[in-house]
Amino acid sequence: MTTISQIADLMGEYLCRRAGLENDLKRICFGIEVIMVMLLTIIVPLMIGGVFNIFHETLIITLTAFIMKNIIGSPHLSGFFRCLVYSAVLILSGAWLVKFYTLWLIPAVALTILLIDFSIILTVKLAPSYRNFDRRQTTTRKFGAIVLVLGALIGYLEYFNLSFAGALIGFSISIINISPWSVNFVKWLDQITKGGVSQ
Repeated sequence: MTTISQIADLMGEYLCRRAGLENDLKRICFGIEVIMVMLLTIIVPLMIGGVFNIFHETLIITLTAFIMKNIIGSPHLSGFFRCLVYSAVLILSGAWLVKFYTLWLIPAVALTILLIDFSIILTVKLAPSYRNFDRRQTTTRKFGAIVLVLGALIGYLEYFNLSFAGALIGFSISIINISPWSVNFVKWLDQITKGGVSQ
């Protein structure tokens, strides 16, 4: 089976040959792979959301979850396709919650979500990332995460609309995903699915 990495390498080799950038081959191949992974991770849930008539909800969840994920990190499964399926399930589950937010997201529930988010952000280390952060950067990132969630909650309580409900849920999905329970679940899921398709 051809992997994303192999496709990125072929594209990178072709581009480097055409542009005369053979010395930068590894960096260009890595960059192409990152772009392909990001695009697939965004496009697949949006397509599925469109099929199930929850495109707008999926778009809001995707954008907000990825913004928060970029700030606080996220645990990953070892194979790209397993990680893609896991991400798609989280995003689409969030989109369904947003679709019916008027039925369940009352102010008391929204405040409970905020408290859960705050307790995770304040007590848990940022998730593993390709970057290491010093203490100041970690504090800044945690503060940024708190501001985003608080802003989404205030907007939701003020306007009670789909966009702010989606932002609150999307941010919360990424935050809950770095909790110890979720990290352990991802490790367990990775172990039991390693016999399947990887990369």
